[in-house]
Amino acid sequence: MFFQKKRYVLILDDLWKAFLLDKVGILEPSISNGCKLVLTTRSLEVCRKMECRAVKVELLTEDKALNLFMSKVEEHQTVLTPKVKEIATKVSKECARLPLAITTIAGSMRGVNDICEWRNALNELTSSTKQIMDNESMMFERLKFSYSHLNEEKLQHCFLYCALYPEDDIIPREELIEYWIAEGLIAEMNSIEAMFDKGHAILNKLINPCLLESHTNIHKEEFVRLHDLIRDMALKITSTSPRFMAKAGEGLERVPYEDWSEDLERVS
Repeated sequence: MFFQKKRYVLILDDLWKAFLLDKVGILEPSISNGCKLVLTTRSLEVCRKMECRAVKVELLTEDKALNLFMSKVEEHQTVLTPKVKEIATKVSKECARLPLAITTIAGSMRGVNDICEWRNALNELTSSTKQIMDNESMMFERLKFSYSHLNEEKLQHCFLYCALYPEDDIIPREELIEYWIAEGLIAEMNSIEAMFDKGHAILNKLINPCLLESHTNIHKEEFVRLHDLIRDMALKITSTSPRFMAKAGEGLERVPYEDWSEDLERVS
């Protein structure tokens, strides 16, 4: 397709593997043809294999990280008392200047003005990452904080169910609620309408702490999606209890026999 274009700027987001451009019909960018390729990846190795000039995206500065955290916590006219704000600043530092961790943890603490809850949040964050040395595990523990603070097992199970969908999938709200009802995650009520209302209320509780992202298309249809790192966190949880196997898009023939165990609760 791109061989037919004279000039282009192509952006590839979240690339995990290097590939040959001409194998997929993309004209090799050069100064002479004026074409450009921009890619984002968490792997420096991918940059090297694609022969790209690497530009590292730095973490937020401490001031910007704190401002982002406080702006999320104090949404909807919530004003923290000075003593609570002092502890909230320490909680913000535990987010390690990572925007996704800041957004999800701040979302979980939005509207909370009780100093005991803030002290408890700080203790949970510091104790969960105390013995962890690698950055990836530390990131998962920080994201898991928002999951743990859902406080309702039903909410947690509804959130984990979303990880059965493929990565970056746009999930229709109504379809997801139908599945929750079919799986018994929403209790029987007087009417289907009441059960769907309950489902929408659950979705909003998952969107508020930024565990799910909300989307609307041009036809005003409503969807949700999981950020890929939050989906990875959910899959890490479901690797133990409850036990899920999510191989969406791979096909049954590619799943090793030993992956099928008796304690599996759900498979995608």
